[in-house]
Amino acid sequence: MDTIQIGINLEFVRHSGKNFDEALLAAKRCGYESVEPFVFTSFRKKINTHLTIVSHREYYHIDTTENSIEDIRAKLQNMVKQ
Repeated sequence: MDTIQIGINLEFVRHSGKNFDEALLAAKRCGYESVEPFVFTSFRKKINTHLTIVSHREYYHIDTTENSIEDIRAKLQNMVKQ
């Protein structure tokens, strides 16, 4: 039978500006084994000759264009093992 785990969104550490590794450690210290990182995917969409929409975010843990999914998976799995 499958089980449901209670997790936490890593945005709970946003006010302190922690990076991904620090946020994982903070969640682990609070007793969580499952987390939801604050993920950002940048995009640029040209609407017409005069308008282009560009996504921008000041704070995030993972940028999908810059981070390796293998590295992220390893960090998340390592969080549970420690």
